[in-house]
Amino acid sequence: MPPEHPPVAIAPPPRARAPLGRAGVSMAEVLVVLTIIGIALSIGAPRVNLSPSRTEAAVQSVASTLMAAQRAAVVRQHNVVVAFDATQGLVRVHMDPNNNGTIDAGEQVTSEPLGRNMTYGRGGAAVLTQLGTANVSFTARQGGLPAVTFNRGGSASEEGGAYLTSTVGVAAQRPSRAVIVDRATGRTAVWKYVAPTWQRKF
Repeated sequence: MPPEHPPVAIAPPPRARAPLGRAGVSMAEVLVVLTIIGIALSIGAPRVNLSPSRTEAAVQSVASTLMAAQRAAVVRQHNVVVAFDATQGLVRVHMDPNNNGTIDAGEQVTSEPLGRNMTYGRGGAAVLTQLGTANVSFTARQGGLPAVTFNRGGSASEEGGAYLTSTVGVAAQRPSRAVIVDRATGRTAVWKYVAPTWQRKF
């Protein structure tokens, strides 16, 4: 038998030396940098005034709700009542199949919010002749709220409408819009206040 050779030890590969500089940054350092950037932006960046865009969105929403209610009255051949809730900042739609003007059990009622920082009012705008001074000019009431009724022919119970404005900023400088419902046709028009006058948009 050939003589046994002692086992040969295999040396491990040499370990790579750590670089002299650090390869990354810590989470704490990242947070500090982000905080400093955030402070700089909040100081240096101009403040964006969202009131005009929110007011525009609100009036478009109310106008769309009124137009949809008028169409529903024609299609379903029964009254549809739209009420304006200034306290809650809502526009409420009541499908009234028995045409009694009262919200009865089982009848469909939906509500749409005006949107953030929005309310019924003129802000700093002048009075629009067709609406007068009231925030909502409809004289009829449903559950204590001013309301307009669209009938199956598409006409409205009365001519009137509502002012909409923002609750943010100096009252005299707040953007203002208005919606007006024509009694004979039931059509809704949108108005925008551009000082010193109101301009009809559609």
